[in-house]
Amino acid sequence: MGRKNRGMKEEAEKRVRGIGLERLRRAADRKLARKSEELAGILLERALEGKLGEAKMLVSLAEDKAPPKPRREKPSPLMKLAQKWASEPEWVEPEWATCGQVMDGNE
Repeated sequence: MGRKNRGMKEEAEKRVRGIGLERLRRAADRKLARKSEELAGILLERALEGKLGEAKMLVSLAEDKAPPKPRREKPSPLMKLAQKWASEPEWVEPEWATCGQVMDGNE
């Protein structure tokens, strides 16, 4: 298989994946709509058992808010750079720079 054909195949697979994902979302939405009363009841039962996650989700759904997003575990690229810089040794002024003499190369 040539490079051009391989590239076309990969592009076609990306399109199919996107379409499949959208179909999955729509199917999940239909299932949720059909079972919403039952799911709300289950969430309520678990919230009453003391399960905090279910209670938070139930309240956020009742308030018409999206459930809280989980915090990112992975540090951002900027944070990685800051951590790298922080781990490097502190700058130490060279001895010749603090002696007060100017070296002009003639000495």
